[in-house]
Amino acid sequence: MKHGRSLICSLALAGVVCGAALAEADPCAETICRPSKIVLLTIPSSGVAVVMAEKAPIVDSEGKLMILPGEVLVLRFEADAAGAGRLTVIEDRTPPPVDTYTPPGGTEALPLYSSDITVMEDMAVPMKGLPPNSIIMTYGQMPGKPDTVLTISHNVGGMLAYKALAGFWSEKGYGFKETSTCTVISEKFGVEHWPQPIGPMILTDFVREAEGDMRCE
Repeated sequence: MKHGRSLICSLALAGVVCGAALAEADPCAETICRPSKIVLLTIPSSGVAVVMAEKAPIVDSEGKLMILPGEVLVLRFEADAAGAGRLTVIEDRTPPPVDTYTPPGGTEALPLYSSDITVMEDMAVPMKGLPPNSIIMTYGQMPGKPDTVLTISHNVGGMLAYKALAGFWSEKGYGFKETSTCTVISEKFGVEHWPQPIGPMILTDFVREAEGDMRCE
């Protein structure tokens, strides 16, 4: 299949480096990895962009989580006495690929995933049935629009705070910048919305706080 504009960028979680190679030791031996994949991103100025991600851990050894547009993840949160926690991927619920795509100059067709998510359906996913200290994340674009949405629900108790580094799209490629986030109340849904396309997002510094009013910073 053909697309109007392509950006082929291999995404390495550690350091957010394009074109980085995987380490010789298999990082996926003890953790859940996403497969090598292509994500089709809706771009207002040029229609679409094709982004390639290497096979890599969803959560790296430093506890940084990379989520790509179109992904749905279930995670476990393990907190220390101060409330700071690490994430472990329990399940990757990302919908199946919609097609395949062979990058320019490549010989292997890779699975092509849509960046679209259906926000209302995903927000209706219940926490019931998941063990305590679980988190569900859904990240992607609103169908037919460049807008990007991240939803988070959890049952870790109290408030869940975190930091985010977003790969904002421009014609020159990705520009990773810190973006504001809001705390998420246990058993509720937190929704973050950006009116522009965003590629990968790095989520870090998850902390369980005492129950209180939602805070954005």
